[in-house]
Amino acid sequence: MTTFSSWLSVQQGVPQSPDIYDPQLRYMRNGRDTGKWVHVDALYQAYFQALLILLGSGAPVDAGNPYNNNPTQVAVATFGGPHILSLLTEVASRALKAVWNQKWQVHRRLRPEVFAARCDRTSRGVINYPVHPDVLTSLNSATRLGRYFNTANKLLPMAFPEGSPLHPAYGAGHATVAGACSTIAKA
Repeated sequence: MTTFSSWLSVQQGVPQSPDIYDPQLRYMRNGRDTGKWVHVDALYQAYFQALLILLGSGAPVDAGNPYNNNPTQVAVATFGGPHILSLLTEVASRALKAVWNQKWQVHRRLRPEVFAARCDRTSRGVINYPVHPDVLTSLNSATRLGRYFNTANKLLPMAFPEGSPLHPAYGAGHATVAGACSTIAKA
């Protein structure tokens, strides 16, 4: 999506050619790889895998666990591995529902990619969106920010062929789930 017409066709739902994958298998090594991961992961997948590793390695549990040093009982369905793993999925679900409510019912923040397109259309005089003039001035090629923009337009680079997600930009679902799942893992 390097032209406004290609950007607009994505926004209108026109099918795009699929991702082209590097045939060489490798570990994630940069931001682009991480971006691709969050494009296809189950939101709590990385934390689930981390907990499986912790549980499998015999990492110590919280000192307050009532089953610690108990001679007749072990933690399984309560305070044990299965319980912790189910709590992880539960907290991920609740965190996502909470942030989704914030996205749609409270904040409704415009995605940066859409704002950039509005800046592009306004700077060309095609449509007069309420973009502050200082923003448009900062996008010219003589400014530090402006040097990073394509001279043909003010569109932002896109990580996925289908463009930006259809939901509002704020709050961040992956970040909210990350905080919730990390808290469960620490506990």
